[in-house]
Amino acid sequence: MTRHDPLGGLCAYLLWLGQLGGEAWRRHGPETLGFLLSLLESRPLPATESSPRPGPPLDAAVEHLRREWSRMPLRRVGVTELAAAAMVSRGYLGRLFREWFGVSPARAVEGVRLARVETLLTRTDLPVETIARECGFADPSHLAHRFAAAHGTSPSAYRAQATPEASVLDHPGVRRLAHLLWW
Repeated sequence: MTRHDPLGGLCAYLLWLGQLGGEAWRRHGPETLGFLLSLLESRPLPATESSPRPGPPLDAAVEHLRREWSRMPLRRVGVTELAAAAMVSRGYLGRLFREWFGVSPARAVEGVRLARVETLLTRTDLPVETIARECGFADPSHLAHRFAAAHGTSPSAYRAQATPEASVLDHPGVRRLAHLLWW
């Protein structure tokens, strides 16, 4: 919640009241909901700061990835190919990626592919072999090696966890690249 945007705080408060239930909810829930609705009716939502764009070279690299990955299976896209799409050198692209995403281009791109692996492992019953192929890994052992490097566990063990503890999207740079690619 910020000084200019009380909506987040009000929603968090409503969730907290809902967990308490009982008398606390009956006494404060309707009043808070009414206040929230009056805010929404009386004025437009607070403007969000537009997130800065990465600039033409990174826009071109992201757009290239988006085009290449618009359908499954994902294919491995190398740094040289990304640099060519962005019309910059590999070194300059690396500096831009480190500045914007906090990681190298290779690590960021692999992180997005591993995020797709995580999703397929936790939300489907596809075999690991199929997931490896769909996410652009040479074979299941290549996927297992790269996945273990990122998670410290095999894809099968990750799938077996009731709620996986970590995601490659926990890295803000990989999350930012994924957001630019998919949303």
